[in-house]
Amino acid sequence: MSDAYGAITFSKSNDCIIDSLMLTQELNSFIWCNDDANWMYSEENDALRITSSRLQYPVAIPEFDEFLHVRNNDGTWTTYNASEADDSILDQMSSVTSAPYSLEELSRRLSPHIKKGWVEIACCANEKGRYVYFQSLRICSNGTAIKRNVWSGPCVDPIDENESYEP
Repeated sequence: MSDAYGAITFSKSNDCIIDSLMLTQELNSFIWCNDDANWMYSEENDALRITSSRLQYPVAIPEFDEFLHVRNNDGTWTTYNASEADDSILDQMSSVTSAPYSLEELSRRLSPHIKKGWVEIACCANEKGRYVYFQSLRICSNGTAIKRNVWSGPCVDPIDENESYEP
């Protein structure tokens, strides 16, 4: 089985003013890849970066667990809403269906920590010989959120999405 490895970057506008501590804390409340990568702020060079150097399935548009799937003893499947699942369901869980956070939700959670300008998270990755992808998420101090999502390769249906949210 192949894995998609890639990188995540953080950039900001030249005039950007952020509450670095609060933004880092909020960014770390999302899942950005399949490993335990976290965001760290470097005061020395006034930059945020992701901690892992070998990211598996990185994303710039984070996702949340929407449904949990449990395989029953008789071979059938039961699906549960992840937000309503208790510990017994989590213990039996066989698979998960994830969904991207809405731009409205990402704006609501991230823009309060951007006092001026914009920040952008971008990623790219490839699964050797199967597909490549690029994603970016730009959040502005006024709450505007812009998403790009591009996938290409012989083993995926091509995707070229551009979406924005204005509060």
